[in-house]
Amino acid sequence: MDREGEEESDEEEDDDDENADPILETKSIPLNSCTNRIRVHQAPQATAAKSPTTLTATMLESGQVMIHDITPHLSYFDTPGTTVSPQQNKPVYTMGVHKKTEGYAVDWSPLHPSGRLLTGDNDGKIFATTRKDDGTFVADSTPFTGHASSVEELQWSPSE
Repeated sequence: MDREGEEESDEEEDDDDENADPILETKSIPLNSCTNRIRVHQAPQATAAKSPTTLTATMLESGQVMIHDITPHLSYFDTPGTTVSPQQNKPVYTMGVHKKTEGYAVDWSPLHPSGRLLTGDNDGKIFATTRKDDGTFVADSTPFTGHASSVEELQWSPSE
Protein backbone atom coordinates (compact mmCIF):
# COMPACT_ATOMS: atom_id res chain seq x y z
CA MET A 1 0.00 0.00 0.00
CA ASP A 2 1.20 3.51 -0.73
CA ARG A 3 1.25 5.76 2.27
CA GLU A 4 1.15 9.50 2.08
CA GLY A 5 4.27 11.36 3.10
CA GLU A 6 6.63 8.36 2.98
CA GLU A 7 9.53 8.18 0.61
CA GLU A 8 10.07 5.10 -1.55
CA SER A 9 12.91 2.89 -0.44
CA ASP A 10 14.90 0.34 -2.38
CA GLU A 11 12.89 -2.34 -0.63
CA GLU A 12 9.66 -0.98 -2.09
CA GLU A 13 11.20 -0.99 -5.58
CA ASP A 14 12.01 -4.70 -5.12
CA ASP A 15 8.38 -5.29 -4.18
CA ASP A 16 7.34 -3.74 -7.50
CA ASP A 17 9.46 -6.34 -9.33
CA GLU A 18 7.79 -9.12 -7.37
CA ASN A 19 4.34 -7.81 -8.34
CA ALA A 20 5.16 -7.60 -12.07
CA ASP A 21 3.44 -10.00 -14.43
CA PRO A 22 5.42 -13.23 -14.83
CA ILE A 23 6.99 -14.06 -18.16
CA LEU A 24 6.60 -17.64 -19.33
CA GLU A 25 9.31 -18.95 -21.63
CA THR A 26 8.82 -22.28 -23.39
CA LYS A 27 10.54 -24.55 -25.87
CA SER A 28 8.72 -27.38 -27.61
CA ILE A 29 9.62 -30.40 -29.71
CA PRO A 30 7.14 -31.20 -32.48
CA LEU A 31 5.93 -34.83 -32.48
CA ASN A 32 3.90 -36.77 -35.04
CA SER A 33 1.58 -38.45 -32.54
CA CYS A 34 -0.05 -37.86 -29.16
CA THR A 35 2.19 -38.30 -26.12
CA ASN A 36 0.99 -40.90 -23.61
CA ARG A 37 3.87 -40.64 -21.13
CA ILE A 38 7.21 -38.87 -20.83
CA ARG A 39 10.09 -39.50 -18.44
CA VAL A 40 13.38 -37.63 -17.95
CA HIS A 41 16.88 -38.93 -17.22
CA GLN A 42 19.85 -36.73 -16.35
CA ALA A 43 23.36 -38.16 -16.57
CA PRO A 44 25.84 -37.10 -13.88
CA GLN A 45 27.59 -33.81 -14.66
CA ALA A 46 31.09 -34.48 -16.03
CA THR A 47 32.54 -31.03 -15.33
CA ALA A 48 31.26 -27.80 -13.80
CA ALA A 49 31.68 -26.06 -17.16
CA LYS A 50 29.50 -28.50 -19.09
CA SER A 51 25.79 -29.04 -18.46
CA PRO A 52 24.75 -32.62 -17.70
CA THR A 53 23.16 -34.53 -20.56
CA THR A 54 19.39 -34.62 -20.11
CA LEU A 55 17.34 -37.19 -22.04
CA THR A 56 13.60 -37.66 -22.37
CA ALA A 57 11.81 -40.85 -23.35
CA THR A 58 8.38 -40.25 -24.84
CA MET A 59 5.87 -43.08 -25.33
CA LEU A 60 3.60 -42.11 -28.20
CA GLU A 61 0.08 -43.20 -29.03
CA SER A 62 1.50 -44.72 -32.24
CA GLY A 63 3.59 -47.24 -30.24
CA GLN A 64 6.89 -45.52 -30.93
CA VAL A 65 9.22 -44.45 -28.14
CA MET A 66 11.32 -41.40 -28.98
CA ILE A 67 14.42 -40.43 -27.04
CA HIS A 68 15.45 -36.78 -27.27
CA ASP A 69 18.52 -35.02 -25.90
CA ILE A 70 16.99 -31.86 -24.42
CA THR A 71 20.28 -30.46 -23.08
CA PRO A 72 20.29 -27.63 -25.68
CA HIS A 73 16.67 -26.81 -24.84
CA LEU A 74 17.56 -26.38 -21.17
CA SER A 75 20.57 -24.22 -22.11
CA TYR A 76 18.14 -21.91 -23.90
CA PHE A 77 16.65 -20.95 -20.52
CA ASP A 78 20.04 -20.50 -18.83
CA THR A 79 21.80 -18.54 -21.56
CA PRO A 80 19.90 -15.71 -23.27
CA GLY A 81 20.31 -15.75 -27.04
CA THR A 82 20.85 -19.50 -27.28
CA THR A 83 19.04 -21.03 -30.24
CA VAL A 84 17.76 -24.56 -30.73
CA SER A 85 18.23 -25.82 -34.27
CA PRO A 86 15.69 -28.02 -36.09
CA GLN A 87 18.29 -30.83 -35.97
CA GLN A 88 18.33 -30.62 -32.15
CA ASN A 89 14.54 -31.16 -32.14
CA LYS A 90 14.97 -34.55 -33.82
CA PRO A 91 15.09 -37.68 -31.66
CA VAL A 92 18.48 -39.23 -31.00
CA TYR A 93 16.80 -42.65 -31.08
CA THR A 94 13.38 -44.01 -32.04
CA MET A 95 12.25 -47.42 -30.77
CA GLY A 96 9.96 -49.45 -32.98
CA VAL A 97 9.96 -52.68 -30.94
CA HIS A 98 6.39 -52.12 -29.72
CA LYS A 99 5.27 -52.16 -33.38
CA LYS A 100 2.01 -50.17 -33.48
CA THR A 101 0.86 -51.14 -29.99
CA GLU A 102 0.07 -48.19 -27.79
CA GLY A 103 1.65 -48.05 -24.35
CA TYR A 104 2.04 -45.95 -21.23
CA ALA A 105 4.80 -47.51 -19.13
CA VAL A 106 8.19 -45.76 -19.27
CA ASP A 107 10.95 -45.55 -16.66
CA TRP A 108 14.68 -44.76 -16.60
CA SER A 109 16.91 -46.74 -14.25
CA PRO A 110 18.38 -44.67 -11.41
CA LEU A 111 21.41 -47.02 -11.27
CA HIS A 112 22.62 -46.67 -14.87
CA PRO A 113 24.18 -43.19 -15.21
CA SER A 114 24.50 -43.35 -19.01
CA GLY A 115 20.84 -44.40 -19.42
CA ARG A 116 18.80 -47.60 -19.28
CA LEU A 117 15.10 -47.57 -20.09
CA LEU A 118 12.14 -49.93 -19.70
CA THR A 119 8.95 -49.49 -21.74
CA GLY A 120 5.70 -51.45 -21.62
CA ASP A 121 2.64 -51.61 -23.87
CA ASN A 122 -1.02 -52.66 -23.93
CA ASP A 123 -0.12 -56.15 -25.21
CA GLY A 124 1.84 -56.85 -22.01
CA LYS A 125 5.26 -56.58 -23.64
CA ILE A 126 8.14 -54.97 -21.75
CA PHE A 127 11.35 -54.01 -23.54
CA ALA A 128 14.72 -52.77 -22.26
CA THR A 129 16.81 -50.17 -24.08
CA THR A 130 20.38 -49.34 -23.13
CA ARG A 131 22.56 -46.36 -23.97
CA LYS A 132 26.06 -47.46 -24.93
CA ASP A 133 29.30 -45.64 -24.06
CA ASP A 134 29.40 -44.00 -27.50
CA GLY A 135 25.97 -42.41 -26.89
CA THR A 136 24.00 -44.69 -29.22
CA PHE A 137 21.06 -46.79 -28.06
CA VAL A 138 20.24 -50.45 -28.49
CA ALA A 139 16.78 -51.89 -27.76
CA ASP A 140 16.34 -55.55 -26.94
CA SER A 141 14.15 -57.08 -29.64
CA THR A 142 12.88 -59.82 -27.31
CA PRO A 143 10.41 -58.68 -24.64
CA PHE A 144 10.46 -59.85 -21.05
CA THR A 145 8.07 -62.78 -20.50
CA GLY A 146 5.55 -63.58 -17.80
CA HIS A 147 3.23 -60.59 -17.99
CA ALA A 148 -0.10 -61.31 -19.70
CA SER A 149 -2.07 -58.06 -19.53
CA SER A 150 -1.55 -54.38 -20.32
CA VAL A 151 1.48 -52.76 -18.69
CA GLU A 152 0.34 -49.39 -17.40
CA GLU A 153 3.33 -48.47 -15.18
CA LEU A 154 6.91 -49.55 -14.59
CA GLN A 155 9.36 -48.55 -11.89
CA TRP A 156 12.96 -49.62 -11.33
CA SER A 157 14.11 -50.54 -7.86
CA PRO A 158 16.19 -47.63 -6.50
CA SER A 159 18.74 -49.99 -4.91
CA GLU A 160 19.11 -53.13 -7.05
